[in-house]
Amino acid sequence: MSILDINYAAKKAADTATGKAMNFAALNTSATTAKGNIAVNYVLGLISDETDTPLAFSALGTPVVNALQFKGGKYLLYNLKGELTTKSIKDFLLPATSVIDFTRKKTITKTPTLGGQGTVKEIYAIEEWDITISGTCLSDSCRTEHQSAYEQQLALEEFNRVAGNISVAGGKLFLDKDIHAITIENVTFKAKKGSPDEIDFTITATSDNPIELTF
Repeated sequence: MSILDINYAAKKAADTATGKAMNFAALNTSATTAKGNIAVNYVLGLISDETDTPLAFSALGTPVVNALQFKGGKYLLYNLKGELTTKSIKDFLLPATSVIDFTRKKTITKTPTLGGQGTVKEIYAIEEWDITISGTCLSDSCRTEHQSAYEQQLALEEFNRVAGNISVAGGKLFLDKDIHAITIENVTFKAKKGSPDEIDFTITATSDNPIELTF
């Protein structure tokens, strides 16, 4: 039994007593596996339970904080003739360098007051989230797919061609805002001087809640 096995068993036993233990069936604590990485980070206290399981791990086995994934599936895309076609697209985990900014506006009408200070404010609606995702596509051997910067750029271009919203997974960063899908409005790629294997990108998107209409 390894030191990791002993530490994991001890921590799980302690947390079980307080009702905080993780519940991973047949957990393999080999440090070379994804579940092994989960065990290591659980022992170190970097993750607290199964709902906190990260989407990706770094080369050192530490969790990638707030990793963002575009979920694959069947999407509608325009072909060269301008016709909508259905295409299956694989999951795409955005580079670990990605940083996400959120902005949400209100629709407010302000009416000045007569003979006084300030305004009367009428709030009509709360708008969707404006989302900006920026980062750098770079070669990453830890990824199971899209390891090169060029492959990551192609994946982003493919999702940009989707004629509709895209399902996303991003842990608490999105769930706390009740965001489950986004619509990409603009994608920008910028080459870096002296770094052919690095491609900067910026994605502008809005949150989207799909509604199915039945006639």
